[in-house]
Amino acid sequence: GETGHIHTYSIVHRTLPGPKTPFVSAIVALDGGATLPVVVRGVPTDAKKPLFNLPVKLHFETSDQTNKDGVPYLVYYFAPASGE
Repeated sequence: GETGHIHTYSIVHRTLPGPKTPFVSAIVALDGGATLPVVVRGVPTDAKKPLFNLPVKLHFETSDQTNKDGVPYLVYYFAPASGE
């Protein structure tokens, strides 16, 4: 499924070079029953409002990085389903 809700999450403030911090790393419970570890974009990282059970939707984009043939990688992330 393309939709689900945040089951649990952590706000990451420190990581390897590359990803900008802070970001939200979460386990999303998909509406079809599976769970998936993901990055959630478009949500506050200041922890003022809990993100548990927030409805989210799957999105895709191409990466700035490419494979050995110069083809960009396809990456996925989740964002609030209703623009919250």
